[in-house]
Amino acid sequence: MQGKEPLIVGRRVLVRHPVEADRDEFIAAVRRSRELHRPWVNAPGTAAAFQGWLDRQRDPSFCALLVCERASAAIAGVFNLSQIVRGPFCNAYLGYYALAGHERQGLMHDGLRLVLRHAFGPLHLHRVEANIQPGNLPSIALVRSCGFELEGYSPRYLKIGGRWRDHERWAALADRGPHAPHGAAGQPRGSAVTRQGDRGPTCTRRAGDPTIAGVGLMARRTRAFATPARGPGTTAPLGATLDCRHGDSPDYPRRPVAAPHPSPAAWGTWHRAHRARPG
Repeated sequence: MQGKEPLIVGRRVLVRHPVEADRDEFIAAVRRSRELHRPWVNAPGTAAAFQGWLDRQRDPSFCALLVCERASAAIAGVFNLSQIVRGPFCNAYLGYYALAGHERQGLMHDGLRLVLRHAFGPLHLHRVEANIQPGNLPSIALVRSCGFELEGYSPRYLKIGGRWRDHERWAALADRGPHAPHGAAGQPRGSAVTRQGDRGPTCTRRAGDPTIAGVGLMARRTRAFATPARGPGTTAPLGATLDCRHGDSPDYPRRPVAAPHPSPAAWGTWHRAHRARPG
């Protein structure tokens, strides 16, 4: 980790670990990016903070990665894989931010694709989770475009800027999405796949299909749910609302599949209703 050797190289960007030689360029870029980052992230903008970030790489449960433009070698953004857990979980939490001057060019999209290849390849992870505030639409669009699926909603999940913030929970799996070599769960692309959940929204989709708000669109344009009473495969046509009898919560946000994502209030109502329900 002494030099700037790339871990993985794409068409426009490469991914590598940060090193001490990056300090001045990185700090200057972070300071130029304060307006871009507010209020979502607090990047290391001092020499001490940068050194602390580098030192964290000695911990095997943390992996810091830079996305750099191939043409100029300039640092375009950062991805952090933290709380890396082995054993039966094989999971990591993903954090990221672009640097000013490199946003809205697709560089972070290209970089995240490479980061997932590194996570599911050399790091041997099975799952990567990203928790995103509902109002951070560019971040949601980024993970969705790289095969992450919406798994749930966590009220008051993280304390940011002195306040507990709600977050959406998005995740990518090694055997699902565009990074999977043979489609979902080892099946060829185009085969139907059902993601089952516990008392929450899930989706029936075809591997490799685009996702809208974490709900895949089948050729029949349906949405699917799995609940303890109804079971997986309950479908309703696009734009329809779900009949909430037989155990489905009447407070669950009934929304067309094309809606961007449920509101924090709707998710919170559904969450509280099920939390209070015995069993």
